[in-house]
Amino acid sequence: MRLAELGSVLLAVLGLGLGACNRKDPEQCSQAQQVVQKALTQENFSGAEQWRQYAYKQCDDHAALEALDQSIVRVRGEVEARHRAAEQRKTESRQLLKVFLQWVADNRAAADKASASPSCDPVSEPEKAKSKQRLCSATRAAGSSALLARYFEAEPAIARFSVKLPDVATCEEIGATRALKTWAVGVTSGGTTPRFLCEFPAGPLAGLHATLSQAANADLYVFNPAYLEKEPAFRSILEGP
Repeated sequence: MRLAELGSVLLAVLGLGLGACNRKDPEQCSQAQQVVQKALTQENFSGAEQWRQYAYKQCDDHAALEALDQSIVRVRGEVEARHRAAEQRKTESRQLLKVFLQWVADNRAAADKASASPSCDPVSEPEKAKSKQRLCSATRAAGSSALLARYFEAEPAIARFSVKLPDVATCEEIGATRALKTWAVGVTSGGTTPRFLCEFPAGPLAGLHATLSQAANADLYVFNPAYLEKEPAFRSILEGP
């Protein structure tokens, strides 16, 4: 039964029962309880409340009615808690995103300054280390989150920055409004989700690219396109197949 039909069905049932309004009907009692549970699975609390009232008119089993009320309270509490958690994730994500994008803007030209204690990958050739032909890492804490940077030591402007966002974000929300590519990636829960490659057309991040997936707790990458020449193994992640 569709929830859109609940109201009309309830009116019809009530109409049939006008002649016996003082009698309990076990069949109608059972139907009312079933429809309440169906409404709860669809988070239709208005429909659930209407059928709860009808159940009270048709049911003699007070324990069943009490269990019905408990179900409504429990599901409503679960939904409200989920909504609060979702709103909290959105708030945390917006705050973290603001800090991250400012960090990238401040350090895009010199990622070696993004941390007080950057570290560089070890190399087997001393001459390569002297010429700074290697990748280095820099990190910064932002509350419980980590802001990460990888850059080419000889040219610190060739860098990629990343952060794990609590909530889903879009290219438009971060200011990278020029869409370049979309492809599908797998998610831990199964299935796939879209991943986007986009570009900042203006502002302090102009010319940089961004890669993000439509999933909570996914990595957001902001990078100089030239970075992929220094770490080609990352190309499939940042630019897709």
